[in-house]
Amino acid sequence: MQVNITPEMERFVREKLSAGEYASPDALVADALALMRDLPVWTDDALRRELEIGAKELDDGRGEPWDKEATKAALRERMGGDAARG
Repeated sequence: MQVNITPEMERFVREKLSAGEYASPDALVADALALMRDLPVWTDDALRRELEIGAKELDDGRGEPWDKEATKAALRERMGGDAARG
């Protein structure tokens, strides 16, 4: 099977190979396809149902306030602390 990719995607593959993250383009594509296989597929109807459930929960008072600063701090921590600031 032959697959054509954009120059941007080709650069991405080359970067991953140069960084030693993958031994070959085939290995990268195999990992990418494995991840895709395990992702849920959202149809418009399924997404609409989930949004309706969330809206009803908020209407029923089951939502929680969102702390923007706490969320940013948690993401920075996951990304390596101060290196992720910016």
